[in-house]
Amino acid sequence: MTRDEENPYRYVEVRGEVVEKVRGSVAREHVDGLADKYHGGPYENPIQSERVMLRTAPERQFIFE
Repeated sequence: MTRDEENPYRYVEVRGEVVEKVRGSVAREHVDGLADKYHGGPYENPIQSERVMLRTAPERQFIFE
């Protein structure tokens, strides 16, 4: 689903259980990859805390229109 520019109150919510926590260099490489994809280079802002990715198994979803 893409962002609805005509209705900013429309959104999707996915709820579920965390099934995996990814930390350390793998999580750091992920943020650098996203920065490269969307901004053309590594993440420039120095991260002062540990980056953690939470992978979730979806249990239910809501679409608010």
